[in-house]
Order: sequence, then C-alpha cells, then structure tokens
Amino acid sequence: MVPLIENQKSVDNIEGILGVDFVFFGGRDYSMSCGFAQVNNPKTQSARELLMEKCDEYDVPLAYFLYAPFEESVTNSIGKGAKVLVAGGDVSLMLQICTELRKVVDKVA
Repeated sequence: MVPLIENQKSVDNIEGILGVDFVFFGGRDYSMSCGFAQVNNPKTQSARELLMEKCDEYDVPLAYFLYAPFEESVTNSIGKGAKVLVAGGDVSLMLQICTELRKVVDKVA
C-alpha cells in the first residue's frame, strides 16, 4: 500500500498511516488544501519536514513529486533526503506536452 498525503488530516495522522511500502507527499494538493496557490510556502515546507522526520523514524521512504524545472526539483528533493522520486503529476505532464506540441505547431504552421 502506498498512501498519498494531500491534506492536514493526513499529516496529523501520519503515525497511524505508516507501516506501508512508502508514502507520497502531494505538496501541490496539500498546499491548495491549506489555501496556498504555490507549493513553496512555510506550511507545506513544515509538513514535508514533519513527514520526512516521521518516515525516517519508521524507516518508510517518503516519495517526492518532481516538477519542472526538473534540475532544481531533483536537486532539492535529494538534498532533503528523498529516496523515491516521481516525475510530475497529471497536470504538469499535460502542460509540458501541450507546451512542446505548441512549439512544433508554431514552427510548422
């Protein structure tokens, strides 16, 4: 089982959730559930730190979603101790695909 942590209730109950293969932290959805439009905010950073601490305590890897720019996202995630990296979510991958398609269409048309 691999739970997805996306809101404060999940963060508050993390010790009862652990005992799984690994845990995903959905930083973007967590941020939005707390009223923030951006992932980089103090509440999300604090939740991520708490989750990492608890996951380390229970020896459960915490997975990080990566977002473009990927070099920055990968570097930050590994620097913060991530052991599982997931490249993008549905919205970010769709945006990347549409952006690339638009470049090709603009070049050809």
